[in-house]
Amino acid sequence: MKIRNLSVPVLLIVSLLFVTTAFGRQIEPDVVRQDESAAQAADIALLASETGLPVESVEDAIAFQQAFAKYADELIIRFPDQISVAWMEPVPNTRGHIQFTGEVPSEVISELKGQGLLDANNVVLTGGGMISMADHARRAELAGKALVDEGYRNFLTFFDPIDKVIRIELKLPEGTAQPSKLDVLGAVQNRVRAQLQGRAATVDASGLELTVITGSGPIITNHHSRGGNWLRDDGVRECTSGWSVSGPNGDGIITAAHCGGLNQFEQADGLVYGTTYRDQEWGDLGDVEYHTTFHVELAEFYATSSSIRDVNSIKTSTMLGGSVCVYGRSSNSRNCNHTVEAVGVCVQWVLWVCNLARTDNVSTIGGDSGGGWSWGTEAWGVHKGIANGKSYFTPVTGAQAALNVTIKTK
Repeated sequence: MKIRNLSVPVLLIVSLLFVTTAFGRQIEPDVVRQDESAAQAADIALLASETGLPVESVEDAIAFQQAFAKYADELIIRFPDQISVAWMEPVPNTRGHIQFTGEVPSEVISELKGQGLLDANNVVLTGGGMISMADHARRAELAGKALVDEGYRNFLTFFDPIDKVIRIELKLPEGTAQPSKLDVLGAVQNRVRAQLQGRAATVDASGLELTVITGSGPIITNHHSRGGNWLRDDGVRECTSGWSVSGPNGDGIITAAHCGGLNQFEQADGLVYGTTYRDQEWGDLGDVEYHTTFHVELAEFYATSSSIRDVNSIKTSTMLGGSVCVYGRSSNSRNCNHTVEAVGVCVQWVLWVCNLARTDNVSTIGGDSGGGWSWGTEAWGVHKGIANGKSYFTPVTGAQAALNVTIKTK
C-alpha cells in the first residue's frame, strides 16, 4: 500500500553502511571488518553467551539449521503444493519437521539417507497435512481481514505451524466486552469460505486460537531513531537505516516505512548529506521504504558499532525455528538470542500490515526501527517493532518484492 508520493515532504533514509568516496572506503577508527568466518564465529559466541549453552552445541545447531533450511527450500520448489508445514526446533536442538499433504513421496524418504547433517534421525517427515503452506498463510491473513470487517482495529494474526492453528492476538481497552471465540470463528469462517475453495475453505474451532490482551496502546510498538547510522528529519535524529540496495531509481537504502519525514543521513564522522524518498510499502507486503542518495552504497553493514561486515547473501530459505540477530544504534547492542516463531504475521493498528516475521524475544529499544536483522553475513530483515515480549521484522525477500529493489551482496 502506497501512502505517499513525491509531492509529499520527502521521506529519506540511509544505510547501515558508510559510503565510498573517490579515495576509497570510509571506516571509523577502531572499527573491525569481519569476514564471513569471523562473523559466524562472533554470532555463535554471542548466542552461546546469551543462552548459557556451550559454543560447540550452538555451532552444531546452527550448522544443522543452515543445512535444513536449504533442504526444505529445495523440497518446497519440487513439491510446491504438497508441503503443509516446515519448521526447525530452536537451538540447541538439531531437528527439523516437514509435513506433506497426503503421503510422503517415496523418493524423498530414500533421498534423505546419506545426507550428512540430515538423516532420518533429525529430519521428521510426515504426511496427512490438510492444506499447503500457501493456503495456511492465506487463511491467517483472511482471519485478520474478517476481524477488520467486524470493526476490530488492534490485533495480529498468523499461522502456527507447530500447533497447526491460526492464532489471533486481540488487544482491547480495559472494561471492553470480550468477544467469544465462537463469534470470531464465525466471522473467520464466512470470510475464508467466500475466498477459498476445497479443504482450505474449512476452519473449525480446533484450528483457531484467540488470545485477548487487555490494555491501551498499539498491539505492536514501532521503534524509531537510529540503527546503522543516524537518519535525520531536518536536522533531528529520528530513525534507523537498513540495507543498501539497487533499484529502479538508482542505488540507495531501505528502512521501515513507518519512519516519516527523513531527509538526511549522518555519518559517524559528522558528515551529513541528503537523501531522496522513492517508494514505500506499508501494507500487505510489510513495512519498508526505499531512498536514494548521491553516494555509493556499499554491500556492507554494521553488526555492532565497532564491526563492519560484508553482505554475502540474503535469507531466502526456511527461517521458522532459526536463530537470528538484530543490531540497532539506539540500543547499541547486538543480540542473537532470537528464534523465529512465526512468519506471515498480519497486524492491524491504524494501518493493515502483513508479511512480518516474529521472534520469541525483545532486545531493541525506541530508535532501532529500520535496522537490519541478520546472521553472520546474511541479511534477514528490516526491523519494525515489538509487542508483549516479541519482536517483528519484514523479511528481506518481501522487502525486495514490495519495492522492486535488490539488496546488494558481495
